[in-house]
Amino acid sequence: MHQSSSPAFRQSASEHVNILPHAAPRRFSGSFGLYTADSAVDVSRVGEFLDHMKLLMRQLAAVLVLVTASCVVQKPYHVSAHRPKNPDAVKVKVSLSNQAVYVVEGERVLLAAATCVGTPSHPTPKGDFRIFNKIARKRSGSYGYYVKDGTIEPAQAGKGTGKYVGYPMAWWCEFHPAYGFHHGWVWPEPRTHGCLRLHETVAPKFYHLVKEGTPVNVAETQSLDQTAGKNLPRPQDYRNDDPAPEIMISDKAFKPLPEPLFVD
Repeated sequence: MHQSSSPAFRQSASEHVNILPHAAPRRFSGSFGLYTADSAVDVSRVGEFLDHMKLLMRQLAAVLVLVTASCVVQKPYHVSAHRPKNPDAVKVKVSLSNQAVYVVEGERVLLAAATCVGTPSHPTPKGDFRIFNKIARKRSGSYGYYVKDGTIEPAQAGKGTGKYVGYPMAWWCEFHPAYGFHHGWVWPEPRTHGCLRLHETVAPKFYHLVKEGTPVNVAETQSLDQTAGKNLPRPQDYRNDDPAPEIMISDKAFKPLPEPLFVD
């Protein structure tokens, strides 16, 4: 704030409380006019000063929160997967409320991982299904990019001009027409159009644990929520930006198979 030329700056000494009655005259005028030339306090402006300091403190606190959040180191998301002894006995269980996917072989949990499920307006279908279509390098037929004259524009399919390139949905495992498990950002709340997203480190493991014909049960809860799914770690990188459009429309969008896939 600039120095004020208001009457508060020009009040006489008799209108102030002299905090240093025997002090020599002092030439100081703060931005709030708390002191005049005779070193007296302008009581009428103390409240304004305190209110402004409170505002500054709140703003500083907000800045510190943002700085702290930006400095938080994201922990790498790692989930172990176990090789099945009998691939024909593998089953998949999905808990919508716990947003978790469990791959089991009898009573043995082969994989327990976080997933992101459909929103209330685009819910993930419930019921018993089977995996019937697997595509390692799947691209969306609904959302993606249009490439024309060197420009790349995100758009829905059919609502752009140029060449359409679908959004990458790697390690696609379809369990219901147009619904599948695939790589994507795993948010902590329902976020998808009904598909089940898996973290980039989990999707390839899931893909190689199941096969066409593997049973899938999707329900509001699963008994494993209280055991393998209790306090299940969740990815922290869901707020990251997508790679550049130039990468998203290329084969670079599909990362190589991680090694090793299974711990045993």
